[in-house]
Amino acid sequence: MSYLIEPAKFFTYSYQGDKYIDSGTLFGSQSHFLAAFTAIQKKYHPASDFELKIGTFKEGSFEVPYFVEVVSNTSIFQSLLTKENIDILYKSLAALVSMITIAKALKGSKPAEEVKGEDNKTELKFEKRESIRVESSNYQVYKDNPSIANSISKSFEALSQDDNVNGIKLYRDKGKDIIHLNKDDIRAIAQPSPFLDRTEKESLATRVSVFVKKVNFYRDKKKPWEWEFIFNAVPIKAVITDKTFEETVTNGRQFHRGSRLIVDLKKISKWNPRIRQYIVNKYEIIRIYDDNLPGGFGFQQDMFM
Repeated sequence: MSYLIEPAKFFTYSYQGDKYIDSGTLFGSQSHFLAAFTAIQKKYHPASDFELKIGTFKEGSFEVPYFVEVVSNTSIFQSLLTKENIDILYKSLAALVSMITIAKALKGSKPAEEVKGEDNKTELKFEKRESIRVESSNYQVYKDNPSIANSISKSFEALSQDDNVNGIKLYRDKGKDIIHLNKDDIRAIAQPSPFLDRTEKESLATRVSVFVKKVNFYRDKKKPWEWEFIFNAVPIKAVITDKTFEETVTNGRQFHRGSRLIVDLKKISKWNPRIRQYIVNKYEIIRIYDDNLPGGFGFQQDMFM
C-alpha cells in the first residue's frame, strides 16, 4: 500500500502582463512546461518518484503555484523530502532552466561553433551575436532529445502569440527569481530547436502481423515491389525487399485477400516542421517468415479477382 505525504511548495510560475490571459495560452504553456520538466527529471533521475501538482490561483493572480508530492510505501509518517530528494528536484528544475536559456540563445539557429571546455562548459559562438557558455551535459541532452526540446519551444509558442503576456518568471520566494524572461526572450525560445531538422529516421517492428489487401504479381524490376496491406487496422502500402519471398511468389505460392503474414516491418518517418514531430510516410517489409505463409500453389492472378 502507498501513502501520500502532504505536498510541499516547490516553486511558482508567474505570468507577467495584463489582467487577462487566453485559456489556450495558460493550459498549453503549462502542459508543455510540465512535460519538459518531467522528461528531464526522468532523464537525469529515473529512480526518483515525485509528482508535481498545481495549486489554486490567488484571486486576481496569474501565478501558478507548483507543489511536489511524494508517495511513501510505508505507513510510518516521515518526511521524504530529504536533502537528497530536494537536491534531485532542484537539479531537475535547474537543468530545465539551463535548457530554456540554451533555447533563448539559439533563437532557432545552430551556433557557428561549439567549443567544449574541461569544466562541463561549452561555449556557443554565433556569427552576429555574443557567445554564451552553457553546461555541456544539459546542452547535449537538449540536442539529443527532440521531445524535451519540442516541449520547451511549444510551451513558449502560445506565450509568444498572446499580446496579454509580456513576460514570465519562476521563483521560489518573492524577490528570489529562478529565471525572468521578457517578451523578446519568449519569442526566441518559441522557435523550433535547430536540432529537430532531421529529415528521416527508421524504426523496425519485428514479427508483426499484416494482412494482404492487394498484391502486385507483375513486378517491374525497375521499380520497388509494392503491395497493399492492413497493419494495425490501417491500410498501408509497403515495399517488399525479401528475396526469398519473391522466389516463393514466382514459384506460384497462393495468397488470398486477407491472408495473414508475419513480417519484419521497417517504418521510415519524415520530420514535419509544422507540427514538430515525425510522421511515418514509408513502409518496407524486409523479411516474411516462411512458417506462416499460406499453403498451396497456383496462378496468383486468379486469387484476387
